[in-house]
Amino acid sequence: MIMIMIMKMIMIMIIIMIMIMIMVIMIIIIIIMIMIMDNDNIMIMIIMIMVMVMIMIMIMIMIMVMIMIMIMIMIMIMIMIMIMIMIMIMIMIMIMIMIMIMIIMIMIMIMIMVIIM
Repeated sequence: MIMIMIMKMIMIMIIIMIMIMIMVIMIIIIIIMIMIMDNDNIMIMIIMIMVMVMIMIMIMIMIMVMIMIMIMIMIMIMIMIMIMIMIMIMIMIMIMIMIMIMIIMIMIMIMIMVIIM
């Protein structure tokens, strides 16, 4: 379980790194475009950059939220398993006690039988 969690975390980290890389590349490309363009299109380009950055930030936030949800679910599952194990142990103990009581009852019955005989 913990191994799976670590693996998922690593995967998510890699995805975030890739996102950041894409963002940087986008910005570089846009800067180059601005250099090539004349003054008329610079404003449009700046707006484009702003939009791009906004979208990237949104995606990043979405990923973060996803990660949080994943972790929450993992923790929930862990807790569920713990509770299940606890319940299992409780049931086992109950059964043991029941068996003990049964044995004692049988012993008493036998004793009574012996006494009567």
